[in-house]
Amino acid sequence: MLVNLSDVLTSEGMELAREVPLELICYENGTESFDIVSKSPVSLTVSNAGADKAVLRGKLELSLRGACSRCLAEVPVALKLAFERTILSPQSIVIAFMLFDIIHALQMPSNFHSPHPAR
Repeated sequence: MLVNLSDVLTSEGMELAREVPLELICYENGTESFDIVSKSPVSLTVSNAGADKAVLRGKLELSLRGACSRCLAEVPVALKLAFERTILSPQSIVIAFMLFDIIHALQMPSNFHSPHPAR
């Protein structure tokens, strides 16, 4: 699932709403695997939150096939999921790392001595 966020990240006050299909057919948690037996499209809203920043909100409903913890019979497990994340444009992430490196380089330890004596 790909959604182009360029306009939202660069346009103040812009909001984008989309219904996108969930391409996932199975959920794996590292030790177990659960088939997805039904699912709604993912409802996404992306809102500009300042220069090179946006808030992504989404929700979906799905049903997994899982085992009953009492009798181990297969039962559907219905889930309603909602999420919210703040996202940054790739350019702002690169700039933030560059600024971090510069600030870090300027904070020399107190025992640092220049190899070249002052003239």
